[in-house]
Amino acid sequence: MPHTLRSTVTHFLNRTLDATPIRELAILSDMTGTLLDQTDDGSGFAPSLRAAVANFVEAGGVFVLISGDSEAIVEDQFLRRLPPGIGPVFFAPASGSKIGCWRSDSAGTSPEILFELPPAPPSTLRALTQRVEQILAERVPGFRFTPEQREVFLSPAGGRPDVSGQLGLGEIAWVECRPDKGFAIFFPGSRRAAGLACQLIDDVAYDSEIRTIAEDSQLRIIRGANFCDVILSDKGAAVNRIRQLPALAPLLDRRTLIVLGDGRNDLEMYAAAADGVHVFVGAEEDFTTVTGGGDRAIHIPGFTRGTEVFLDALASSRTSPVARSDESGR
Repeated sequence: MPHTLRSTVTHFLNRTLDATPIRELAILSDMTGTLLDQTDDGSGFAPSLRAAVANFVEAGGVFVLISGDSEAIVEDQFLRRLPPGIGPVFFAPASGSKIGCWRSDSAGTSPEILFELPPAPPSTLRALTQRVEQILAERVPGFRFTPEQREVFLSPAGGRPDVSGQLGLGEIAWVECRPDKGFAIFFPGSRRAAGLACQLIDDVAYDSEIRTIAEDSQLRIIRGANFCDVILSDKGAAVNRIRQLPALAPLLDRRTLIVLGDGRNDLEMYAAAADGVHVFVGAEEDFTTVTGGGDRAIHIPGFTRGTEVFLDALASSRTSPVARSDESGR
C-alpha cells in the first residue's frame, strides 16, 4: 500500500482513538463494496480481509455487520467464509430486519437470532412485483417476468433472479423479492449505475405507486448508487436497535464505535452513530455527504482495498495478537 496513505490512516487512528486497545472498540460495518465484492460464489470476500476481521475479533473487538443484503446472502457470502473458530460476530441483514449472533464453528447450524421484524406481507410483495414489472416494461417494451421468476418472488424464501436478458443489458440485473427483506433492483456489475440501469433505478425509487405501497406497509425506499431497495428497515434503525438490544448494549456501551461504509445507503448508519469514528472507503464525492465530514471522519479510497488499509493500520497501531493467515480456503 502507498506509504503516505498508510501513514495518514495511522495518524488519524492515533489521534481519534488515542491508545484505546482493540478490546475497547466496536466496528459497525457495511458488507458489499466495503468488505467484499458481490459475486454468486462468495469469491469476493478476500482471504486477507477474512483474516483481518478474525484478528480484530480475536483481539477482543466487537464486530457488527450491517448489510442491505438478505440473511441468506450474508450467511453464504460472509459468515460461512470466516476462518473456523471465530466468534461471536454479530450481523444485521436486510438493513436490520434481523439481528443475530454467529460463531463460525457453528457451520451447519442456524445462527442465533436476537431480534426479528415481522416479514413483509405477501400482498405487499405481490403489489411491488406487479408495479415493478410495469415500470420495467415502460422502459423496455414487452418486458415481463417469466413464470419461473414469479414463482421465485412469491415463494416462502424468495430470491433474486437475473433479468438482464429480458432487459437487453450486458450486465447482471437482479430483481430481488424476499419476505424478510422486501423488494430490490440491483446492478452489481458497476459501482455506480449508468444509462438504462440508472434510469430503471430512478423509475422505481421515485414512482408514486411504489411510494404509496411502501408507506402503507411501513417500508423504506433507499436509492443507492447501483440499486433501489424497498425494504423493512434502514441502517440507521439497525444501529439504534443494536445499541438498545439487551444482548448487545452492554458490549457497546463502553466501547468506541467505528463506522465503516462505502456508499450513500450507509448515511443513516453514520448519522445514528454520530458519536463514533467514521471511516469511509467509497467514492470521494460521497464522503462529506455520507459521513458529515469533520475531524473524526476519514476517506480511505479503494472500497475493499481501502478497508484492508484501514484494518491493517488499526491492528498495527495498537496492541494486538500476531496476525494470522486464513488457511481455510473458503
